[in-house]
Amino acid sequence: IEEGQLINVRITTNDTLTFINTILSTVSVYGNYALKGTIYAFQNNIFKGTATNLEGIINLPGYSTVLSFEGDLINYGSIQHSEVHLYHNVTNYGTWFNQTTKFVGGDQKIIMNSAGHPFDGVQIIINNADAVVKCGTNTEISPDHFFLGNGTLDCNEFILKANTVFHNGKISNADQIVLHGFYENVILEGVRRIDETNRLK
Repeated sequence: IEEGQLINVRITTNDTLTFINTILSTVSVYGNYALKGTIYAFQNNIFKGTATNLEGIINLPGYSTVLSFEGDLINYGSIQHSEVHLYHNVTNYGTWFNQTTKFVGGDQKIIMNSAGHPFDGVQIIINNADAVVKCGTNTEISPDHFFLGNGTLDCNEFILKANTVFHNGKISNADQIVLHGFYENVILEGVRRIDETNRLK
C-alpha cells in the first residue's frame, strides 16, 4: 500500500506487508508477518501474532496515540512513537526510541537486544506489580526513566547495561550492572557485581 490511509481494517497474513508512507488507523493485524516500508501509526492499531518490523514505524506528527503489540515483536528497523504497549516478548536489533514504552499486564515478558541497540526513549513503564520482565540476553536500557511499578526486572544472570533512573521495584539476578544507573526505591536482589557510576538512593 503506497501512501494514503488505511482505516478500520482487519488483516490476517503470514507474509510481508509493505506500507510506503501509509497512515494506519484502527488496523488490526493477525498472523506471523513482516512489516516493510514506513508506517505512520495513528490510533487504535493492534498487531497480534508475531510482528517483525524491517523498516520504520513512527508516530503521526502532532498526535499522541497508543500503538499496541499483543504478540511477539522483533524490531530490525526503527520504532519511534508516542506510546508503545507491549503485551508479550520483544527483541530489538534496530532503533528503539519512544516517548513511552509500557509493559502491559501481569504475564512474564522476555526482552532481548543486540549490542549497541538499546531500549531507549523518554520512559519505560511496567504497569502491573505482578509482572516480571525477564532478560533473554545482555540487555541495554537507556531511557530517561524506568518506572518498575513495583514489578521486577529479572536480568536472568545476564549483564544489565543501564543508562537510566530506575524507580520503585526490584532488579534481580544480574551477573553485572554497568554504566550509569540511578536507583530510587529499588531492591537489588541476587546482583553479583555493580560497576562504574551506578548510584543507589
